[in-house]
Amino acid sequence: MIRRFERIEKIKKEVAKKWGYLVSDLEGPGRGKMLVYARHEAMYRVRKELPFSYPEIAHFFGRRDHTTIIYAVRTFEKKKEEIEKLHLSDGDSSNS
Repeated sequence: MIRRFERIEKIKKEVAKKWGYLVSDLEGPGRGKMLVYARHEAMYRVRKELPFSYPEIAHFFGRRDHTTIIYAVRTFEKKKEEIEKLHLSDGDSSNS
């Protein structure tokens, strides 16, 4: 079980670095457009790569409600290509 927790932290670090944020930003309440996209990507990856439930993922991201995670995963799935293009056009392609 500890290894899975470590993997969550690794995903958070990878996504934060890719988008130019701190892990604490992904876990925090910030609502900037690019930060939200980064947070959604991290939540999406945890859901797809690890065997955790939505409530467990919500807990790992400091959220009280698992429906936030459901929304993030669905949104990221629908807009994945668009979000990646936005990230690249933001001039931060060196971290991809």
